[in-house]
Amino acid sequence: MKRMKPALVALALLLAIAVPSATAAPARVLTKSTLDRFLKDFPAMMVELEALGEETVESFESYGGDEEPADFSAESIRATLAAAIADEKVKAILRRYGWGDTFVDVYFTIVSCYSYLAFEEVFNAYPMPEYKQYMEQLRATVHPDDIAIVKANKAAIDEALGMED
Repeated sequence: MKRMKPALVALALLLAIAVPSATAAPARVLTKSTLDRFLKDFPAMMVELEALGEETVESFESYGGDEEPADFSAESIRATLAAAIADEKVKAILRRYGWGDTFVDVYFTIVSCYSYLAFEEVFNAYPMPEYKQYMEQLRATVHPDDIAIVKANKAAIDEALGMED
């Protein structure tokens, strides 16, 4: 699980750099039951993914590899995640937990909201324009209700993502 921290930080930075502003809020993805299910399943799924080997974990955690940040977008990051879970062994793990095509959207939304909240904390302590810009870019990728549900459940998400240290 400790491996997830660098991947989450990398995803947050890529999202902040690459996500264009949107005029309308994206559709809501999270419900309390969806989030609870993710929080219950994710730690065990990661153990199984890690057991598949380094290459599988790296493909799951890579959000574009060595490409320039300008090449990243919410769509390309989702596509990278979708490609990572296209592996039959990964699909089998997701199926065992009852996850299908929705996993990418749920995971992407949780990490985007989590990243938004992290930048919000930093901005509150150090109100720099760059942090505000990152927050606005991240906020454009998710529905406001998704941010609210992640904020209300941040401690449980910290634990599930291995971020409680």
